[in-house]
Amino acid sequence: MRAHLGLLLLATLLPSADAEAAVRRCIAADGTTIYTDRPCEHFDARDSAPPSEPEGNAPALPPRLPGESPLSAYGPVHADCARTPEALLFTLRRTLEHRDINALAGLYHWPGMGRFSATTVMNQLEALAADSDGSADLIYPDAAFVVHDPQAYPDLPPEDPIGVRLPAFHAGGLSEAAPDAATLRVVRHAGCWWLTF
Repeated sequence: MRAHLGLLLLATLLPSADAEAAVRRCIAADGTTIYTDRPCEHFDARDSAPPSEPEGNAPALPPRLPGESPLSAYGPVHADCARTPEALLFTLRRTLEHRDINALAGLYHWPGMGRFSATTVMNQLEALAADSDGSADLIYPDAAFVVHDPQAYPDLPPEDPIGVRLPAFHAGGLSEAAPDAATLRVVRHAGCWWLTF
């Protein structure tokens, strides 16, 4: 009985894992934001958590710091990933039209990649965005008979694509040969479609 009481007392004295895992938003003396699971005082910073709201109300955004841009200045926020190959293709075309390297990086499959490999990939994506004319097409395997003739197989789902072809921008005249198209693979991961080299 004493052993059980001792364990119960010990469990009540230990901090909960949820309390330790809480992420704090701290503001350093130079105005930079620090996200940490440690107390803000550890970094000589102040806590910027918004005041708690009464239950039932949406939490307010933390106050903007002097010189900090409003959230709307950072462009659109993507709330979801590409759930279909067609959604990936649509977003990719729009991204290439704007030559937006950051949005293009958001479509890339990054898990397991190291820092040096990531730098190489970012350089390749930047070159693709710079050379693109905004067009892209899904690539299917040669044996994708449903995709090539959907009316003949109405009860079968279409095959998955294996890649995306990105024709390079060709600004020269007719005498110049068009540059080769770039090809990226597409992979499905966590219910979403991603680009990869």
